[in-house]
Amino acid sequence: MTPENRDSTHHVLRWVVLSVEAPPPSEAIQLAEALRRLGARALDRRQGRAMAWIPDPPSPEELLRQAELAVRTHTSLTGARVRWRWCSSAEMEREWRAGSRLIRTGARTLIASSDDEIEAPPDGVLVRLRPGPAFGDGSHPTTRSSVAMLERLVDSGDWIADVGTGSGVLAIAAALLGAGRVLAFESDEMVARVAEENIRLNRVQDGVQLHHLEVGPQDLASRGPFQGIVANLEPGILLPLAKGFRAALADDGGWLVVSGVPRGERAAVLHGLEGRGLELDMEDLHQGWWTGAFRAFGDTL
Repeated sequence: MTPENRDSTHHVLRWVVLSVEAPPPSEAIQLAEALRRLGARALDRRQGRAMAWIPDPPSPEELLRQAELAVRTHTSLTGARVRWRWCSSAEMEREWRAGSRLIRTGARTLIASSDDEIEAPPDGVLVRLRPGPAFGDGSHPTTRSSVAMLERLVDSGDWIADVGTGSGVLAIAAALLGAGRVLAFESDEMVARVAEENIRLNRVQDGVQLHHLEVGPQDLASRGPFQGIVANLEPGILLPLAKGFRAALADDGGWLVVSGVPRGERAAVLHGLEGRGLELDMEDLHQGWWTGAFRAFGDTL
């Protein structure tokens, strides 16, 4: 990583934008996860192409090689060519702002860009997000399903944890829906800065506390008990935290919402969580992504 591409506060000054012919919907999930593992901070589908934004990689050529391997491995697009270009942070923000749109999630929640001049709906909440490099702009099915479940689960005054907060959208939504206190955890320093900006933008900094931390099982338990935990994480990160989720939940009706689970991995996630004193309460499958809400039962294991 070259010093001239970072400023004194360590903000990313340029990105690599990858694009490839969009795969069939049945293959899009696997490709998205592969690109996330390569460091993608934002994903989108535009004009028939899958797009990924990756912050200033040390070797664009090596990144391109790995991206082409991911396309061959996870899709049927064996002859598809991956394109790449540099993009400044200012250009990226303009592109995302131009493509932003008002999104309704659940029955009462709207998600909008910071530039949209709209008011919160009657008897509802409005989450404003600054266009930026963090997952959770409201367009992804996992975010929509998670917000819909939060609407049904959050009670006034609840103590809630958001593990892997990304843009902060779920933590902010929980606070606006009435949670008394939300602890939001994010391991990526750059993404945590985006979440912090969004927390201030929505004026919920008194109710949402951001922690720059890679969460382990004991980190949650030592800060609980929580009435609720939400974790929009891929299964490889989610399942090792299963014991910590249960230990951190209140015994009297504590709930856990998990998302970021491809349909084909539902059974493995169910097995891993139900074996830890958690019982499936409701679930949603949207565009190939599974979201489940669990209730704690019995004593902490």
